[in-house]
Formats: sequence, structure tokens, C-alpha cells
Amino acid sequence: MNKQTINAGLAAMLASLVTVSANADAVLTFETEDKAEMKISVGHGKVRIDQPETEDDDARFTIYDPAGPSYVFGFPADGMYRRMSGAMLTQMKKAQQNPLMKFAGTWTGEEGTAGGIACRWAKLNATGMVTIEVCLADEAAFGLTKDELASMEAAMSFGGGAYNDMESMGLSGVPVIVRGEESATRLKKVESTSLPRDLFELPADMIEDAAGE
Repeated sequence: MNKQTINAGLAAMLASLVTVSANADAVLTFETEDKAEMKISVGHGKVRIDQPETEDDDARFTIYDPAGPSYVFGFPADGMYRRMSGAMLTQMKKAQQNPLMKFAGTWTGEEGTAGGIACRWAKLNATGMVTIEVCLADEAAFGLTKDELASMEAAMSFGGGAYNDMESMGLSGVPVIVRGEESATRLKKVESTSLPRDLFELPADMIEDAAGE
């Protein structure tokens, strides 16, 4: 599993996790081992994920609207975006399902902390894939309601992979640290702030990429 896959799964899951409160905006900052930052901004009923430029990809952002649900993927360097919702989103989720892929997970008994939040370490592995280490924080630490947890599970299905199957593996919690064979991502800080509404809207000069339909 490569760095992009790990970060995509983590971002997709956290997209709905961080619907912490309808009355407060928040920014969660994750940091990779090379000090690049991924920011997850929550406000106005939506979530925006800003991912940094890497060796393989330009900087990009995702806007998740749970009311749809829908995802908008923005590529500023190209001035374009792609939208995924409805039947297209359903098809994508089906495409990610692999009946031959079997996941397993175990608690290691070790504890950690990230962004001031305590977590417990677990190992996840799948057929033909390298082991992923995750440090899982108690869901209660984020003050989520049952509805918010349900929303989190729905967003996890978009990321695909082991994140969907943690419960069946006897694991629970929210990953605040993810370590793969070639990468590591850690929650750096959580901030409460006031965010502008237009942060969660597409820039007017961006053009929809028909290839994304």
C-alpha cells in the first residue's frame, strides 16, 4: 500500500469524523514524516481536505458534503475539478470491493499520543499487502454523537480497504497516526476557529473535468 493510498483512506474516513459540532468550526492538521501538512477544515455543514504537493501529485483538495452525499475533488494547478455523487459514487464504492482481499488486525498492547489525544496501537494487514500500523483514539475523545459516528462509517467506505473492516477485526477507534512501509502520517493539532463559508465552495474560475463523469 503506497503513501497516496494510505493518505486517501485516512482523509476519506476523517472527512465525516470531524463533524464535531454544528456550532463550531475546526481545523485538524496532520503531518507526514517529511513535514508536509494535510489540513481538514470543518464548518458550515461541510468538510474540506487540503492535501499537499508530493513527488507524484500536485496539491489538491476535497470538499465533502454529507447532505448529498457528494465529493468534489479540486486540482488547482489544472484549474479543474471533478464531482462524485449519486450513481457515480455508488459505482465507485462497488469497484473498491474486492472479495478476494482478506484483512486481519491485532492490538499490540502499546499506547501512544498524537495532537494531545491518547491512542492505542494496532496492526492491520491484508492478503498480498504490507502491514499498516495505526494508533486508534477512543471515539469518545472527539465528542461524536451516534449520528456523527454513522456518518463517519459512511465516509470510511469511500476510502476503501482495511478502514472499512476494523470492527470485524475486533478493532475500534479513530486513527490519529498511520504508519506504512514507506510513509507515516500523524495528527499534529486540532484548532477551534471561525472559517469563511467560501472555503467550502468551489472557486468560480474552476472548470469541471468531463473525464471525471
